[in-house]
Amino acid sequence: KDNYVVPVHATKFFNEPLALMDGGANGGIGGRDMKLMAYNTDGRRVNIGIAGDHQMTGKRLGTFCSDIDTQQSRVLGIFHQYAHVPEQSKYIHSKCQFQAHGNLVGDTATIYGGPQRNDISDGYQIPLSIRSGLSYIHQTYPNARDMKN
Repeated sequence: KDNYVVPVHATKFFNEPLALMDGGANGGIGGRDMKLMAYNTDGRRVNIGIAGDHQMTGKRLGTFCSDIDTQQSRVLGIFHQYAHVPEQSKYIHSKCQFQAHGNLVGDTATIYGGPQRNDISDGYQIPLSIRSGLSYIHQTYPNARDMKN
């Protein structure tokens, strides 16, 4: 089993459809707000370390999707190798996982001279919201129409 390290920040304190872009996480977490498309066929599982001595063990890896706001329109985002944690309502994206796939994560707020957006390798820009100093992507659970398009 692999180990993911995911510090739990303020993801549960906002009543908005936001996903944390976590610079301290080495893997993503798909919660109830993302649609599970399929589990990995190899059956891999991960352990997730949370702040302190808390840990979730044996979580399956899978591919998830969600609707994401971009500078052009809403798009269906596909996320591979995310741990399935159905008891968690919010999802967490790993900054390093985004960057490993050729995406620029500009998570510094514009008031500090940063871009406050993710530049995706296929040309989309995903604006980031800053809450309590942390960056978030606005995304929602896809409906049936979103899945067809």
